[in-house]
Amino acid sequence: MVKEQFRETHLAKKISHITFAINSHHDIARQAHVNVVCHPLYSEQDHTPVPYSALDPRLGLCKKQGECKTCNLPYLDCIGHFGYINLEFPVFHYGYFKSIVNILQSICKKCSRVLLDEQAKAQYVKRVSNPNLGYLERKALRSQILKKVKKKSVCPYCGDLNGVVKKAGLLKIVHQKFKNQKDILNPLEVLNLFERIPVNDVPFLMMNPNTGMPKDLLITRIPVPPICIRPSVKYDFKIWYKNEDNLTMRLSQIVLLNDQIRQSRERGMKMLQYNDVLEFIQIHTAFYINSQVTGIPLDKQPTNPGRGLVQRLKGKQGRFRGNLSGKRANFTARTVISPDPNLRIEQVGIPIHVAKTLTYPERVCTANIEKMRQLVLNGANKHPGANHVKIMKNKEVTSIFLGFANRAKDRSGI
Repeated sequence: MVKEQFRETHLAKKISHITFAINSHHDIARQAHVNVVCHPLYSEQDHTPVPYSALDPRLGLCKKQGECKTCNLPYLDCIGHFGYINLEFPVFHYGYFKSIVNILQSICKKCSRVLLDEQAKAQYVKRVSNPNLGYLERKALRSQILKKVKKKSVCPYCGDLNGVVKKAGLLKIVHQKFKNQKDILNPLEVLNLFERIPVNDVPFLMMNPNTGMPKDLLITRIPVPPICIRPSVKYDFKIWYKNEDNLTMRLSQIVLLNDQIRQSRERGMKMLQYNDVLEFIQIHTAFYINSQVTGIPLDKQPTNPGRGLVQRLKGKQGRFRGNLSGKRANFTARTVISPDPNLRIEQVGIPIHVAKTLTYPERVCTANIEKMRQLVLNGANKHPGANHVKIMKNKEVTSIFLGFANRAKDRSGI
């Protein structure tokens, strides 16, 4: 019996549409079961997983013995459960960093309104609210609005000066209000600005308020994946020694840095005094998402970057190309596969041209002779059909291509 990968619902439902949205910190907590707050992974006494750590037993199982503490199911039936880490200080999302810079350039850094006057908003309101707008059209419209707001140096609502916003180094943003004055915007300041953006102004940022808000582009809560996708490898020659997955060690390090930030705040330390810790947790969070981050100073580069979430999904060795599509078998062709709600989870759809070209040898017997005759009548240009008929006479095999042959005559020979 293989490990369960999905669960079918008992209710039959028809899918109307699919919407891709940003996972907010409320969604992360609602989908999770454990708040991970402990840095040690194992207890020193009996070397069992520490509760509320990245290896909490309520996150699932990675061994065949025992039961899950959340669903009380064995290893083969438990699909794993998520946890979360509440960050004491928000950090920039490495994948959304460019979008964060563009939004900061589009809004006032004092009142958080989009830098478009009422006349310009009336000009764009119908186009930005059109749900049927294509991807390329939305991209062109976003570039057009961004180009217009970059020319605005004064906010039309509060009259505050707004300069150029650009990135400076690794995950750092600078606001150049004047020629000789640069202000570094930390993630907390950016989060406060995004939280004050009016809901009516969000569509002008080419975002849908129902599926994601600008504040969701920053990380305030990190999801902790189930243990089954980051299992611990136990060595045979040592009873207690285990080799932990890179994601587990990265999460444990984030919890340690997060605890240091909390202790510094409780002591009343200013942010400049623990600024290095903030930079370290920003780097570790970026490596947790993408381990191929560039531009890190030499003194802050991790010794073992490992494989981040991006590396586990993309590329030839990723989940899609390496595990889902990477199957080799005889009588197959290369094509692009995709999921389909009309297919089962273990089925894959292929183009009709490939289905008519692929061949599979099948011997004719009394049980399938009527089916084989119908396939010969369908021929090579109709699916399901047959491409060739091989007839053995006097120990010699004659192959007939049904694309140009008399199929009724060849059918009579079966």
